Amino acid sequence: MEYLEKIDEILHRARIESSSNWIKATQILFDAIEMHSNEYRLYVALADIYVNQKSFQKGICYYEQAVKLIKNDIGVLFKLGHCYLNVKEYEKAIDCYDRISFIIPEATFNKSIALCKLGRSDEAVINLEGLIKQGDKNWAVYLLLAKLYIELERVSEAIDLLNESEKKLGEQTELNYLRGIAYYRYDKPLQAYVDLKKAEDFPNKDKLYHRMYAITNDKIGKTEEAINILKDVIEDDPSFIAAYYDLISVYKNNKLYDEAREVIKTLKKRFGLLISDTSFFVKDL
Repeated sequence: MEYLEKIDEILHRARIESSSNWIKATQILFDAIEMHSNEYRLYVALADIYVNQKSFQKGICYYEQAVKLIKNDIGVLFKLGHCYLNVKEYEKAIDCYDRISFIIPEATFNKSIALCKLGRSDEAVINLEGLIKQGDKNWAVYLLLAKLYIELERVSEAIDLLNESEKKLGEQTELNYLRGIAYYRYDKPLQAYVDLKKAEDFPNKDKLYHRMYAITNDKIGKTEEAINILKDVIEDDPSFIAAYYDLISVYKNNKLYDEAREVIKTLKKRFGLLISDTSFFVKDL
């Protein structure tokens, strides 16, 4: 009992110290490890401090030491897997999560991320579907699964899932963003427009969003808006060639041939032989 109380006291001192002087806290733990090298909790506490400082490699080093002393501790394996995920050692992260003896939703979700990074999307889908069947109501689970459905061209399933999640968890701009992409891929421009417009405030929009939003605007008759969106994209990134092609297509589809020719001239002037042949745009102009 005296031994346990002594370790608890050391851990408490290190925890208090880490809030103001994390280096001193690590020294307290290093000193304690010299005297109590078989006490796994000291290694875990040391790793925790380094992870809080975003030093994941050092965190891995000391969590691994702890695992050697207590092989199947769920908490340590989860923390170790999290570190491996952060340093992009995905196979090792998966191994840690697989060694956890029962289902922890956070571990299953993190494992799914690692599987995606390794191109094993089908396995990730099975894991995420399992979490939802068990009643998981974490937004991140639904959104990642929807992304994977879209990636795997299971677009109608993505739409159904996002509709279901909206009923259960309410509206969210990332949901609108993903569902807008799904409707776009499903060739339902009006539904795509509604969701992509709602996603205007989503902070992580990419160039693909703006292209889809522009093309969707054009398909539902909002041609001027489509043109303005694409012009803004080109102004923000003059090297984004795909936006020029989209703008040419919008002009051509609406018989604005002079405007289309001007964009083609700009393309040739800016990129010369770097661009593919534009004759298929020019032939009907």
